[in-house]
Amino acid sequence: MAIIWDVPGTYNTITNGVTATHTTTNAWSACRSNITKNSGKWEWEIHINNSGTHRYIRIGCGSYDFTQFPGQSGSTQSWGYDGESGIKFNNGSSASYGATFAAGDVISPVLDLDNGKLYFKKNGVFQNSGDPSAGTGYAYSGISGNIKPGVGLYAIGTGITATFIGINFAYEITTGFEPWGGYGVDVTGDITQTQIYQLEQLLGNLVILGNIVQSQDYQTQLGSVLPKITGYVNRAQLYQWEFLNNFVQRIINTIITENLSDKIIVDVAKSTLDIISSQAKILISTNKE
Repeated sequence: MAIIWDVPGTYNTITNGVTATHTTTNAWSACRSNITKNSGKWEWEIHINNSGTHRYIRIGCGSYDFTQFPGQSGSTQSWGYDGESGIKFNNGSSASYGATFAAGDVISPVLDLDNGKLYFKKNGVFQNSGDPSAGTGYAYSGISGNIKPGVGLYAIGTGITATFIGINFAYEITTGFEPWGGYGVDVTGDITQTQIYQLEQLLGNLVILGNIVQSQDYQTQLGSVLPKITGYVNRAQLYQWEFLNNFVQRIINTIITENLSDKIIVDVAKSTLDIISSQAKILISTNKE
């Protein structure tokens, strides 16, 4: 089932299921998604298209009882983050929390339903020094029940677009969390022989790379993509998608064109390559006919 804003709110117009624009009357009006969850660790993105003069946008989640914005008065089971002031809301009560946000920013609610905690990121950076792995810096705790994403808009012209599908995320998903709407690729099918051949060719490139010195910039790029790759070991098709479409096209092109004047120690680069190679071998050995 596609995840959309199925409750648009009184004054909002929904386009393509995920873009909400406040079109009539300056008053709070909430849109809510059509899918609830009560366990697991989840993340989604809200892209701010137009924040208006006062940035009256409140982003968050909750159960079914918010109609104005997440965290509104009378809504004990909803929690929100305000664009104008950076404060957080629950049941109408506010407190200092994070940075303000406006048009062009991306706010990512990070919801840990297994531990009952809600965090927010702005443009990929956790607010309030949030750290889900340590369980610290959260916006709210004690969250439980059937929870769904929501956004409140106030002023005419303000608008947002939600990204629920992982492959469309603008920023790296938090380690240990899943996209609210899944990754957006098939994770059940078999990898084709052509794709296996491409992976084998990639392995050959990695062996060569393990014996030469690479630039610091190349090491940084490998480090940024490595958590994704190692995190997808048990997701054959998704792993293949990342490897072929992201790693090969973006990183291998770097191998060809990289200026190697800024050197690093061979063993440092090779240790990263060895990990990637071992994961590729697992993929190949379990899918080869």
